[in-house]
Amino acid sequence: MPRVSAAKKAEEKAAGVIAGKKAGELVGAFSAADAAGYIRRLIAEEGERLTRERLTPTQRSTVILRISGLADRLGKLTGETLVVDERKWVKTPAGQRLIEVITRALEPWPKAMLAVADALEQMGD
Repeated sequence: MPRVSAAKKAEEKAAGVIAGKKAGELVGAFSAADAAGYIRRLIAEEGERLTRERLTPTQRSTVILRISGLADRLGKLTGETLVVDERKWVKTPAGQRLIEVITRALEPWPKAMLAVADALEQMGD
């Protein structure tokens, strides 16, 4: 029977934390920082999978849900959040530039332009 490396055992512990233990229930020498690092690595790997592999819409949805769950666990563990609040984002310079680009693109359709601009502005309220 092959021997299991210490790194593999650490990953298995992290998987146990991720699979359902509460953030504060870390076992033994496995620290919150170790768990957070492992979760960040899983998020990065799943993100790469989205861009690298040809996934069906259902598979993409599953990966996105997995990333969301991992981000939620990371937030509970560290206080970090990877979730963007649309209301805040719309008010950022990048959000404002996007609104301007969309509005210019819709200039040939004034009613659609106004409807989209109004909807984006309401997100910021």
